[in-house]
Amino acid sequence: MRALRRGLLLLALGSLGLLPSTVGADTLPSGERALGNATIEPAYNDFNGTIVYLLTPNRLAPLGADNPINTVNHNAVAPLYLIVYPPGTPGTFNCMGVPGNCPDHGGVIAGVATSVEGLVYGSDPNLVPGHDHLVGMPRTGDFNVPWRVYVELFTSTGSVTHITTLDQL
Repeated sequence: MRALRRGLLLLALGSLGLLPSTVGADTLPSGERALGNATIEPAYNDFNGTIVYLLTPNRLAPLGADNPINTVNHNAVAPLYLIVYPPGTPGTFNCMGVPGNCPDHGGVIAGVATSVEGLVYGSDPNLVPGHDHLVGMPRTGDFNVPWRVYVELFTSTGSVTHITTLDQL
């Protein structure tokens, strides 16, 4: 897959809950859930593709208006990859549809895809089926609570595959 890396210098600070889980292909978790003033959503461990869960305080969410982006040491930032799938891609993704089951960021991410790679994603963000989150775990050495978000886009529909690890990316 040849993907464009779009670093949307977006950071998330605060509690990050990472709970590994083993699930079957037909039972993949999808969508975010509110828990008090935090959001929990599934992601893939970018090393081995297992499911983990991200716990982000709403005030410090990567796309939140109150994100203290300018106060973060750039050496303390880890990548969070959002793999966006083109219209017609089958499967269950960490976040499905627009506004879908991740309403705080699904529409924004789909909008980026349609504006940057319109020949692949079309012009209607509502047709983007969803995206997956890939995040490093402590054992990979690429784990920090603040995230720099990279929106990963397919540049053709001929090479679309479900991406769950950095090796696949």
